[in-house]
Amino acid sequence: MKWFCRVVLCGVCFLYSALCTGAEHREGDDPLDIYCINVGLSSGCGFLRQGDSTLVVSPSGKTMLIDGGRGGSCGAQAVIDTLQRVIPSGGMDYMVATHWDVDHYEGLSTVATYNGGQYLPATIFDPGDMGDDPGPTYKKVFINRRETPTVDRVIDLGGGVTATVVTVNGCILGGTCIDPGTDPNNHCIGLLIRWGGFDYITCGDLPSEWEDPLGAALVSVNRHVDVLHVSHHGANTSTSNAYLYKIQPEFGVISFGFGNNNGHPTQKVINHLNALTDAGGPYTPSYPPVTTIYFTERSEYGQAANTQILQPNPDLGGSIHINIQGDGCQYRFVNEGPNTNSFNNGPYPSDEGEPCL
Repeated sequence: MKWFCRVVLCGVCFLYSALCTGAEHREGDDPLDIYCINVGLSSGCGFLRQGDSTLVVSPSGKTMLIDGGRGGSCGAQAVIDTLQRVIPSGGMDYMVATHWDVDHYEGLSTVATYNGGQYLPATIFDPGDMGDDPGPTYKKVFINRRETPTVDRVIDLGGGVTATVVTVNGCILGGTCIDPGTDPNNHCIGLLIRWGGFDYITCGDLPSEWEDPLGAALVSVNRHVDVLHVSHHGANTSTSNAYLYKIQPEFGVISFGFGNNNGHPTQKVINHLNALTDAGGPYTPSYPPVTTIYFTERSEYGQAANTQILQPNPDLGGSIHINIQGDGCQYRFVNEGPNTNSFNNGPYPSDEGEPCL
């Protein structure tokens, strides 16, 4: 893989830095932590049995929760459990409702009102009202806190970490806009989280019609992606070969629930992540396959040899913890939460960018 040849050099650089600085704290010593939370609970949650939620904690301690699964015990409780383990003192700077599907936005109200508003954010970004969505509960909980961002908006998460809005309401990084119609998926807020050379992208349920030009836009600003949070739980409508050829992620993360009725993640998308066609043959033009595909739960559908399952019990939560250190120059994957499969993979050097060249 393209990271392999830089591992030794990266390790030497970090050792040299540690020896020179001693125990003195400097900006960059604290990590960026991203928690991809398992909210795909299977029992008693109807046909969806899936969802999405990601917590970001910057080196400065600023926090952002992107989606919250479904409400109550069908996702939001797993988010609360993770927050209580990771940031038990409370506080939330930002929330993001990527779009108006209940398995993404509904749980945010539950999380925000927990324990008298312990995690009520100062600002919540969302696509704006659309028909009857987001409903009265959401509007009441987040009254005077909502903001619809513009594409290219840069949200400062502190410590050098930024979250750039790369899609919203049909518009794409760089200025292209495609009519999103009435499908909520087409209105998704997509975020590129960057720190030094590290890049993580998450776009809710965004379809390929918008992902493909987004990939081209990212290439135009010379960014490949270290970690791709795979859109739409691994559905056929997203994650095309063309998109992956452009962004060339090192790793993929897919949030879904065992027993979902939607066939997620599909074998087609698993093939694409491994640089294969829909049918499983080599894709041309070629691009590097991902090193590992991280699943929040085990899959009944798409399969590959290079998968890592977080949660063997579909009724329990936990998270895939991406720990980024050294001013964004290296990262690793660690299981978080009780009853999760144990792994501690890495460190891997980030793709590009200062100060990691």
